[in-house]
Amino acid sequence: MNRNQAADQADDILRGAEFSQDEFAQKMRQELIERLTDSYRSGMPLRVYAGYDASRPHLHLGHTITMRKLRIFQDLGHHVTFLVGTLTAQIGDPSDRLYDRPRIPLEKVTEAAATFVDQMALVLDPARTTVAYNGDWLSSLTLPDLMGIASAFTVQQVIRPAAVRDRLNSGHPVGLHELLYPLMQAYDALHLRADVQLGTVGPIYNILAGRRLQRLHGQRPCVAITYPALWGTRGHRRMSKREGTHIALADEPAAQFGKVMSIDDETMRQWATLISSWRTEEIRARLTRWDSGALHPMELKKDLALDVVQTYHGERAARAARESFERRHQRREPDSAAAVPVQVGPGRVLDVLAALETVSSKRHARHLLKSGSVQVNDVTVYRESEAVNEGDLIRLGRRQLYVLRPGRQDQPVQAPDRRF
Repeated sequence: MNRNQAADQADDILRGAEFSQDEFAQKMRQELIERLTDSYRSGMPLRVYAGYDASRPHLHLGHTITMRKLRIFQDLGHHVTFLVGTLTAQIGDPSDRLYDRPRIPLEKVTEAAATFVDQMALVLDPARTTVAYNGDWLSSLTLPDLMGIASAFTVQQVIRPAAVRDRLNSGHPVGLHELLYPLMQAYDALHLRADVQLGTVGPIYNILAGRRLQRLHGQRPCVAITYPALWGTRGHRRMSKREGTHIALADEPAAQFGKVMSIDDETMRQWATLISSWRTEEIRARLTRWDSGALHPMELKKDLALDVVQTYHGERAARAARESFERRHQRREPDSAAAVPVQVGPGRVLDVLAALETVSSKRHARHLLKSGSVQVNDVTVYRESEAVNEGDLIRLGRRQLYVLRPGRQDQPVQAPDRRF
């Protein structure tokens, strides 16, 4: 492989990357090209990793930005480590939040980590992926070890991230344990002898700390490649499980599709670039057609939603989710596949409504009927005696949809586990 081929590979890896400074971006690109070239000549694969703190269960689309890049390295024959932050999750990264949070118990971290490993295989090849847990080595560090690591940094350096400074300036507390976070992430890079580390541009200091620690211990500093944080489903803020603006990889197909369809146009542009499976040329062509008016934004968004669901649930599930969305939201047709099954009746609509978990009493049911909030098979009903039968669709308001299944008049409703 010559340098031009290495440059092409680097450009593919760096698509969508974001750095704090243009000069640093050029430096990292050159270092990456050199590492790729050296790896090919020596026959030694690069050691590449990204870390994911198991602070809450389930990976989401924001995590897949770096995971997709890991897959590129994997397909190029390099050694990829999927690092689960079990100890760092208990500390919490202070550089990307404006608030403190309680420490997470180890048992909660362990539960979350198990979901990460299960879902990692949706993007990475498990047979070619090393899964590591940083608690395995960080928890065994002694006080002299910690003193040795800490001596490589100053207080001024660890409070440099903007979020940390903002909290200090506003009087919000910053726990002393939080300032250990970049030191622990730096030690991850040293322990793994990393050649390349992938991360997010906001907390870039954590990766730079790893480069510094590697250099001080005689290792070649890892190439630091950072990407923007994926925006959440509401506004241009970082996707967050805490704020409920995330799309989990484990979400059901219809839920994933609907959440993608809820984002605004600028978020759609970012997502198409960062998390779609489309090649660079295809992304550019789609966005160009959209900008020129040749492609309606609704159609582009549906294509993106289809791509997301297909990636994590397969083509058949993705097409079913798209058809369900179009049937419910564009053609306004009842959709039994999206309805929550209830087992009561058949009988009077008043009795069926009163048996639903979301209806507190017959008095509440009468209020819903009088206000025109109840539809049976897309027809608004007002009479308490209106008959409902097996297979009928009952809609309450705009988001709650139920389908009647056979049952006895005195049989309690099975509590639904989702809302529409």
